[in-house]
Amino acid sequence: MARILAETGIFFLMPWWGPGVVMIGLLGATAVGPQTQIIMLLITVVMIYPQATESIILFMTNALKLLDVRQIPYGRATLWCVGAMLIAVVIALPLTLYFQYDRGVNSDDAQTWRIPRHAYLPVMRSQLRLASQGQLETANRVSGLQRLVHVTVRPDLWAAMGVGLVLVLACSAARLRWPGWPVHPVMFLIWTTAPGRWFCASFLVGWLIKRLVVRFGGTRAYQLCKPLMFGVIAGEMLAGVLAMLIGAAYYLITGQPPPKFSIF
Repeated sequence: MARILAETGIFFLMPWWGPGVVMIGLLGATAVGPQTQIIMLLITVVMIYPQATESIILFMTNALKLLDVRQIPYGRATLWCVGAMLIAVVIALPLTLYFQYDRGVNSDDAQTWRIPRHAYLPVMRSQLRLASQGQLETANRVSGLQRLVHVTVRPDLWAAMGVGLVLVLACSAARLRWPGWPVHPVMFLIWTTAPGRWFCASFLVGWLIKRLVVRFGGTRAYQLCKPLMFGVIAGEMLAGVLAMLIGAAYYLITGQPPPKFSIF
């Protein structure tokens, strides 16, 4: 995820290729075993939840770039970062628990009820399937190199991973060999994600504008157009803020929640 951000500038990712899910799919439930499954999925949920819209890895990537630009020593910045994270946890954790117990969980937020059970439901379904196949006892018993004997190959999953691997490596090699190669391998990592669908048109329009400006106006025109493009971004952010203010006024006047508005 950090490499995707550094290579392309894509700031919003919802990857559905969580590492725990990929390993279980490629090796099979019997070889992995229920206990290992739950550990892998819990780590996946905490570190890189497939539907997460924020990731600390991406924030750190941006922060490191800013430190490089400003030539600030990493040591001092690391201390500030650790302190800020500790303060955030100390404040956020008790407040979240208080509001959830005092006001109840926000059932309208799909992330609130989907994230905690994401690690458990697949394992429960896997256990039921293994039990019906008479493989549950074996799955609970295997360990170490014995897992290799019980690997269950699913042709569709292995084929999908193989095709993706070939496409990424081929396009990466083509970019190194031919400077004008138009396809970035990152496309195959994000083309099934929601942000990929939401933002592809905007990125395409931005690329086209940049290409036309550089082609017909040169470097000087490119630099002159930068404030305009920053203004477009700021204008869209302002529109989102205005929608929030209108929603707050609507609630104060009517006492009812305003209609939902998505900035995406």
